[in-house]
Amino acid sequence: MKTLLPTAALAALTLLLAGCGLGGDRHPPMPDLTTDPNMIVHGRIIGQDALISPGTAVITALDITTAELGPQQEMPTSMHVAADGTFTLAFPSATAVRPYLTPYVPAPAPLSEECSDQLETTPPTLQTVIVNGLYFAGDKDARTTRSWAQAVTHRTTRNLDGSTTEDARYLLWMYADVPAHLTRTMTCTDTQTQYVGTSRMDLTVHAGWNTLATTKTFTVFPDGRRRQTNTAANVPGPMANTVWEQYWFMAPTPGS
Repeated sequence: MKTLLPTAALAALTLLLAGCGLGGDRHPPMPDLTTDPNMIVHGRIIGQDALISPGTAVITALDITTAELGPQQEMPTSMHVAADGTFTLAFPSATAVRPYLTPYVPAPAPLSEECSDQLETTPPTLQTVIVNGLYFAGDKDARTTRSWAQAVTHRTTRNLDGSTTEDARYLLWMYADVPAHLTRTMTCTDTQTQYVGTSRMDLTVHAGWNTLATTKTFTVFPDGRRRQTNTAANVPGPMANTVWEQYWFMAPTPGS
């Protein structure tokens, strides 16, 4: 059984930032599990805790979005998750990342909407890897269960004018092969559904790992109008005390 990501989560992740494709050897016989001592994230997984027995979970891979092969590509890792869901995640080293680098390609504008899009990548030869989630596996009734989690915080507010606003903040980690500057402004409208969406990105990244945040604000008005704003920004440091929400799981197979 697999529960899909909420539409809002997908929109926030794909609208501003592109993924990265695999380069070089797509199937390295021995994955490099060396880590970067300067990029260590402390987090806690929350959500459907009962799916995995306490203290058995291990982070098995980072989820990277790839331009060539689409979402949910994996970069192997191995980190223990404590019984209370906390973990310390050391990101892959430069040598471990290298086989996964590909030219940075911004996500395309939605085909179902009319969009104006202005973007610039300097230098245009930039190569990246973008991590947007993690896979973890553990024991459930003596069988293996595999789950996916994403670093996200969110809240819903009912406004005085009767509208409802959802605010969400997603953390992403981008590895860049060289220093770069990324800008994008995109506005999309759909007159049939009364939707207007605006996305803004102004990022300065250094060579190596960078912490980024995508903030989404989505408001639904009583008359049916919908407004969404996405903004991508740099976040200093690797981040401590991050909350990773479990979105879906793959149920254990009898006899596994």
